[in-house]
Amino acid sequence: MPPRVSPSSGAVLTRGLSELQLQGLPTEHDVRPVETIVEAAAAASGLQGAKAPLLEALAQHGVQAAWQLQLADPEDWQAFAAPIGLKIAVKAELLKATIDQGVPMSELLRHFLLLPAADGTPPKRLRSIAAPFLSLLLVKPAERQGLMLKTFELTGVVSGLLLTVPIAILEFTERDAAQTGQADETIEEGWMDALAGFVFVNLALVTTICINSAMFVVSSGWQASTRYYEALMPIIGVTFHLFAYGGVFPLTVLVLNRLLLWAGSPVPVLVLNIWSFVMSQCSTHFLWSFHIKGMALELYHFPCWLMSIIRVTCAPLHFCRLSDAALEGPARQRALELRQLAGICESLVK
Repeated sequence: MPPRVSPSSGAVLTRGLSELQLQGLPTEHDVRPVETIVEAAAAASGLQGAKAPLLEALAQHGVQAAWQLQLADPEDWQAFAAPIGLKIAVKAELLKATIDQGVPMSELLRHFLLLPAADGTPPKRLRSIAAPFLSLLLVKPAERQGLMLKTFELTGVVSGLLLTVPIAILEFTERDAAQTGQADETIEEGWMDALAGFVFVNLALVTTICINSAMFVVSSGWQASTRYYEALMPIIGVTFHLFAYGGVFPLTVLVLNRLLLWAGSPVPVLVLNIWSFVMSQCSTHFLWSFHIKGMALELYHFPCWLMSIIRVTCAPLHFCRLSDAALEGPARQRALELRQLAGICESLVK
């Protein structure tokens, strides 16, 4: 008679499959024979002598395919009596297949990780404003949705809070004009009002785009494919740079200018402006030191026009370190680290 399967056993199996889905593991059966997995693990760990006893134990317990090893718990491994080194190597071999199935090697990811294309052509630089966020595509699908939501939420909330600043500046300017009886604005004041409107429109766009994108990610982004999130990358790139270069930077200039106009004596405001400039240069220096050391691959894929702006305005002290030749070596090292963290071997994706 076939063994009875109790309802509790079915619940355990269902729970196990759900945990696999939540971890981003493939739910389709990996039908590779265990001999292939164990042989590769033994070769990688150098424990060739422990290969035969493990294969014999697996055959004794009826474990024939890789998907059964994926569902094995610690008690099962204790019954297999495998050395810890070989056990870890087996799990690493199973994880390689998991990553390959969970993170398809699209052309975008190949170029980002500096891997050859499917036809063997060398990788190309992406020249994309979304480059700082492309490493999100290497995260497990179950975690990717949450990270995308946090990105949109953080950008949208900060943009929404800053929306009140240009409105308040325009209101104060109009109130001052009414109190002084000066109906006509100077050219400088007209340009500053236009800058306030420019900042407001950009921040409003960023807030709207982030809210809409977050709603769509919530409704349709659960366990979505890598291609789904690749389509979101340009949106994240545009909103981030619009927030930074169309919102925060001009808003800083606007606030400092208004402080200078409203101050009874210009000396304290000039001191404040000089102090703000010095501190911004110091903080920018350390910030771009981090970018160069930790995100060289992302900078390597930036557009040429954006890198030119960054070299001149944001990081003049790092001008030489931000050249293409200086970034190439650290970028390749960063790509290698990302491939290793994701379990992507170059030999597996050719």
